[in-house]
Amino acid sequence: MSIDSAKDGKVSIIYKIFGDVTRILSKKKSGNDIEVLGPLGNTFTNWNNDYYPILVGGGVGLPPILNLKSECEFSKIDHTIIIGARNSNEHFIAHDPENDIILTTDDGSSGESGTVMNPIDRVIKEKNRPYIFACGPEPMLVAIRDYSLKNNIPTQLSVESYMGCGVGLCQGCVISKNNTDKKENSYHEQYSLVCIDGPVYESKDIQFE
Repeated sequence: MSIDSAKDGKVSIIYKIFGDVTRILSKKKSGNDIEVLGPLGNTFTNWNNDYYPILVGGGVGLPPILNLKSECEFSKIDHTIIIGARNSNEHFIAHDPENDIILTTDDGSSGESGTVMNPIDRVIKEKNRPYIFACGPEPMLVAIRDYSLKNNIPTQLSVESYMGCGVGLCQGCVISKNNTDKKENSYHEQYSLVCIDGPVYESKDIQFE
């Protein structure tokens, strides 16, 4: 699940039914109560600092990217959004390259055939001062991280992780830091907690295992 928007005292959440909790959530009706802990973690930055934002989303990681797109539109910042999915059934936005909305599908049933990497590479070469902002499944983030480091493109990744407590106690959402100076057996220099330190990281600061 991901937060899609937060305004006027209301929070919108997009979720996919995956287990018991999301199944219970899907059966809630208007007026029912739920307990919510938040806000937690950090957010995307630098998208409004004279860069050209390239927004990349996939799967249930799409809502934060749609929210960032709304912020760019509100601030009148030119940007491109690239959304990847397995097939056309997972898309709910129209493919519109002329207005910088690019869809991809693994099976070619909608938008461009293939992953988000080809349009990312194309837009990077067309725009000045590009900055990638991405959220989605780990294989997509790994590919974007590797690409950004190889081509020296500033990139922020919003990492998806299972969280038990959300406040740093359970240590269930660790991610490895890209720290070449880390001390042997120093846990805090080797790992970061997504719930507290993230979920947004500069691509150069983390590594996936």
